[in-house]
Amino acid sequence: MINTKSKEKVIAICTQPFLRNFAKLVSGSFVAQFIVLLCAPILTRLYTPEDFGTLGFLTAISGFLALLGTLRFDLALMLPDKDSSAWKLFCLASGTSLLVSIIVLLLLLLFGDNISFLNGSNFYKQACLWLPIFVLSSSLLSLTQHWAIRCKAFGTISKATVTSSAVSNSCKIGAGLSGFGGWFLVFGALLQQLIQMGTLGLLLKKTIPTKEKNNERYYDLAKKYRNFTLWRMPQDVMASIAANLPNVLLAIYYSTQTVGFYLLAYRVTLAPLGLIKEAFQKVFYQKATELHHKGQCLYKSVRNMTLVLTLLCVPLFVFLFFFGESLFVVALGKEWLTAGSYSKYIGILVSGAVANTPSVVAMTVLEKNRELLIYELGATGLRVIAFIIAGNYLSAESTIAVFSSVSAVANCCLIFGVLIYLRKKNDIRKAS
Repeated sequence: MINTKSKEKVIAICTQPFLRNFAKLVSGSFVAQFIVLLCAPILTRLYTPEDFGTLGFLTAISGFLALLGTLRFDLALMLPDKDSSAWKLFCLASGTSLLVSIIVLLLLLLFGDNISFLNGSNFYKQACLWLPIFVLSSSLLSLTQHWAIRCKAFGTISKATVTSSAVSNSCKIGAGLSGFGGWFLVFGALLQQLIQMGTLGLLLKKTIPTKEKNNERYYDLAKKYRNFTLWRMPQDVMASIAANLPNVLLAIYYSTQTVGFYLLAYRVTLAPLGLIKEAFQKVFYQKATELHHKGQCLYKSVRNMTLVLTLLCVPLFVFLFFFGESLFVVALGKEWLTAGSYSKYIGILVSGAVANTPSVVAMTVLEKNRELLIYELGATGLRVIAFIIAGNYLSAESTIAVFSSVSAVANCCLIFGVLIYLRKKNDIRKAS
């Protein structure tokens, strides 16, 4: 029998704001990922690997262009004491995002004839014309999500995630059954971002500080949080390039079909842990900011959370390594056997990316963006070198294995480096 004190402890732990907020986000992300997994066997029979490959290439390019658009002021939204200052920062980043999208559009119009340099496909060229909208929607979605985090509207984020996933995947299936072609897979991904952003915007409309006056200039705000633009933006661009590197280099060294296999394998592998990573990152960022403002050290929190996330990754990695191929064949069809082979190694890649989340959040809160940039430059350089060497001499599967292993080692170095730094910081605080 559990005594009364034990029951009270369990109740106290389960009712902590961190766990409540985490549960809200995980529940929404779980439903959204369940919808994705439920629709995956249907989508893989309606669209070709080349269609998924084109989508992968577009998301890779738009990913880091969106980072340029926000100047990483989306991350800085948590830091201002006044909501009016944070909202001005939101508007500033929205304006720069629109400007970057217009520049991308002008470049496509001027040099559009050279867009299809990979495979000469007219579909590929037409799909790339969606790029400016992808960039703008990705930027605004990130800003809206971080504004919701600032407002602790985790339930709202959860609702928007589920709604966008359900509508988007339903449209993809409906369009595929109607024979609209592979371009609707691209449009469906864009539609998901627009729905999620619109839902968040409608639900958070009341949080906009319209009554609070603020005479702070946009220039002063940009100068105050320039650390995010000068250091964090380049670091995140490098991280985005590293994450999407296979989508681009696999197309160059092998084919867009290979990219399609990789992209699907990555998404299916990420699905179980991605929802935990995304939810944890949002909630822990808000919590770590509070702890830092109170003068508390983040060492124990980062250490414990890293251990928990690592333990969650191990079962997935082991399962995929031994049963990945069978899983993909049974669930998606025998034509996706290659994707199952890739998933064995992508499990290593995903595990490292999930486990390093507390370390990245801690460095962001401590505004150690320059150090993160230095790390990312070295890690991305190693990944590129490893991929180029492997791409010239090895098969696609072996190249993915090498890339995943190098990425995992780089993530481990980051985790241990951050923990050592935080421990020293904690010892100094105790000594004083």
